[in-house]
Amino acid sequence: MSRLFTHHDRLILYKAGGPVAHSANDEDEEIEAPRNFMIYIPHIHKLFGLFALINIACYITPLHDTVMDVVGVERMRVLSVVHVLLALTSFEFRIGRSRSNQLYTIYREMQLHTVVFTFRSWACMICAQYFECESVLARAPFVLCWHILADLATKYFGTPTGGTTIRRTTDGGKTTGYKDEPWYTRFAVWFFSFSQLVGTFMMLTDSTDSARMAMCVMGPVQISAFLATLVRKGYFHSRTSFVCYLSVLTPIFFIHQWRPMDVAFLIAITVFRFNFRVSKYVMWIGVILAFTYLSGELGEMTNKLAPLP
Repeated sequence: MSRLFTHHDRLILYKAGGPVAHSANDEDEEIEAPRNFMIYIPHIHKLFGLFALINIACYITPLHDTVMDVVGVERMRVLSVVHVLLALTSFEFRIGRSRSNQLYTIYREMQLHTVVFTFRSWACMICAQYFECESVLARAPFVLCWHILADLATKYFGTPTGGTTIRRTTDGGKTTGYKDEPWYTRFAVWFFSFSQLVGTFMMLTDSTDSARMAMCVMGPVQISAFLATLVRKGYFHSRTSFVCYLSVLTPIFFIHQWRPMDVAFLIAITVFRFNFRVSKYVMWIGVILAFTYLSGELGEMTNKLAPLP
């Protein structure tokens, strides 16, 4: 367990009357004090992470409806703020600017993407619960704006070749992807990319419970950064983190209520994005217009905007 605690993870020793010693890493002389009523208080970032994990479990498990009835929507909304605090306090830590091709580990671009997509989910949840915004057309520009911020993070902090942990490019672009890896690694990476499309599609189109969908998408985003941090600390192997991440992604496929139209759209999205490499903005705008037209929302919006006879 010692590898989990670096110089950032200060363990402050407290007793009933106040602090007794500052840190496990401090070189100060030990302070003699009675051992009664002493507790270890971990770094505030880990406390936020613990509360965030509890909150995620309340949304992705079958206990969601029960928790909402017992705790209440208002209190759950307040608890969701820990996700924002967890993302923002990550800037305290010193991490590498560049991505490693050998390790699935945390780096600056991934950190910024985690912050951006955390805010995307949290803001969508607030819009759904507080402003009762369930319109696909109203939610779409809001969701895509966060993708623009993520692309800016890639532009300024990404690799020159444009590779990421999921979309890896090595040797200056001469070799692409994970061709030298075993088939199960290649499948896992493809599934991770596919899950990103699924998450965005659910956030854009799910109007039955968009708040829950937003939180379900946020869970894997923050947990993936935590797993990458464990790899960086040497506590996890990269493939172990892949397996854990795969298990975290799975629940979102069962929470969404898949209709035949949703499945058809998802197949089309996968083909256009992976096979034809269509721009994601062009693709998502087309999906939004087609989806709202077929669902009838676009017609209702047009009738409201049409001048009265």
